[in-house]
Amino acid sequence: GYKKIAMLNVDNDYGTSIAQGFTDEIKAAGGEVPIARTFSIGQKDFAPLITAVKESNPDALYMVGYYAEGSLLVQQARQMGFTKPILSTDGVDSPKFPELAKQDAEGVILTTDFSRQDPRPKVQNFITNYKTKYGGTPPDFISAPPYDRVGILAAAIQRRGATPGRVKAGPGGPRARACAGSPWPSGSKRCVGNCCARGVECEAGRA
Repeated sequence: GYKKIAMLNVDNDYGTSIAQGFTDEIKAAGGEVPIARTFSIGQKDFAPLITAVKESNPDALYMVGYYAEGSLLVQQARQMGFTKPILSTDGVDSPKFPELAKQDAEGVILTTDFSRQDPRPKVQNFITNYKTKYGGTPPDFISAPPYDRVGILAAAIQRRGATPGRVKAGPGGPRARACAGSPWPSGSKRCVGNCCARGVECEAGRA
């Protein structure tokens, strides 16, 4: 596994919280983060950051951000000769990422709770219907959880009735969440998402 992982994260609550959690877990597992730097939404030039990452000689780079900046960062990293693995988060989980990063998206590994590559009929039907509804645009990780939550709420209403108290006492009880902690775990027929984040490897040109 990777022992030294460089960190570049977007400078907002999303990026900071994930970066801190990741750093804590890496250190607890005996690894290290030799360099940690931030970047801004809308940033275009990542050369100074990439230079610093290369100088730290990590086993891999963990990038926390969104597809617009992430695609540029990945492209510039590869253009500058950074050949180590690049890991990322659900913020780049969009069909736009491989579209913008092109061949440099190849091999980027990201964690997400929704995968368009999931072969389950429930997932593929969701993707087909979503694309039909929204002019061919495929869903991303933001689209799947609300779909699952509405489905679980509908199931609760069907089973218990439509009053607030009955819905609250429905599938999973008051603490139930879509797929996470509910009676319908990851991979169930009822949900298109997964209760736990999983790794998805990007392919150039493929959403």
